[in-house]
Amino acid sequence: MNNNFSAKKPGWLDSNTRQSDIILSTRVRLARNIDSIPFPNWASEAGLKRVIEIIQETRKNSPALKKFRFISFQKLSDINRKFLVERHQISPAFLSLSYKRAMLLENSEEASVMVNEEDHLRLQVIKPGLSVMNSWKRADKIDSELGRYIKYSLSDKYGYLTACPTNVGTALRVSFLCHLPGLALTRQMEDFLKYLIPAGIAVRGIYGEGSDIVGNIFQISNQTTLGYEQDEILKRLKIVARKILSMENKARLKLQKEMGIQLEDKVYRALGIISSARLMSTFELLSLLSALRLGSSLGIIKPIKPSTINQLIVQCQPMHIAKISRMKQDQKEIDSFRAEFIRKKLKLRSVL
Repeated sequence: MNNNFSAKKPGWLDSNTRQSDIILSTRVRLARNIDSIPFPNWASEAGLKRVIEIIQETRKNSPALKKFRFISFQKLSDINRKFLVERHQISPAFLSLSYKRAMLLENSEEASVMVNEEDHLRLQVIKPGLSVMNSWKRADKIDSELGRYIKYSLSDKYGYLTACPTNVGTALRVSFLCHLPGLALTRQMEDFLKYLIPAGIAVRGIYGEGSDIVGNIFQISNQTTLGYEQDEILKRLKIVARKILSMENKARLKLQKEMGIQLEDKVYRALGIISSARLMSTFELLSLLSALRLGSSLGIIKPIKPSTINQLIVQCQPMHIAKISRMKQDQKEIDSFRAEFIRKKLKLRSVL
């Protein structure tokens, strides 16, 4: 099967609701293991191969799963592997593993299954904006379909058994990709974290565990599943989402009231740099897009659809630019193309 990937916009970032101005996307992830086969870190090469064979057989036999693309990682180029990380379809940890791995990927990129990451199966569904229940229902449907053909490792006492103890039980993680410039610029992140962390919530960078926080984009998810029922986890995360929206909206109003002209200057400087820069790194661009996104939501500049900036956050990552430009991965060429690409996408006229 051809394992080339298109750099077209991912559907899960295509949202223009008011809430998507703060919560870019919602992800529901389920960890599952196959009964009688050791977890990936302990499995033999034959065991890992058997897991992949089971997934291939399941995809072949299930009409609902045939629309998923099977991807063998042994046949993927380095650029395509990193591309999938930028699309939030695989974890950075999955990228670095050396043993046999694969994945199932839906054409819309709403749903995917990592095979042989920390667990045999990591099923995820990503939807735009705040969409806890819709994401859960879709993930649950795919999980049930897989469960028709696969015997999961399950304990009557503990629930689903997983490689990491924090996932034992429902093995359900719900996460939000959030843009929180208000809290960051008003220096309220510490208070925000004090509210979230005691509630068993993790705050990480844009690509989850081990990644940096850039462009005021945070990934927020539940830390543990053991001892919690599925409905309880979903309810708690919906409460967390409402708190995120409330605190960030209040922080933005405070920012606009207290900073005034300084905030306008920050937004217009970002607009000026994006309009005129000839070289643009990913890190710099994410910071500038954060300012534009904030300025647009507060009415400082002409409104830009949240989905437009959301898509650019992904499409301006290094592997996306390399694919879109069809050039070698020379850093100067990539940074030059990125600067021109962003101007065209935002329909900005260079002042130079």
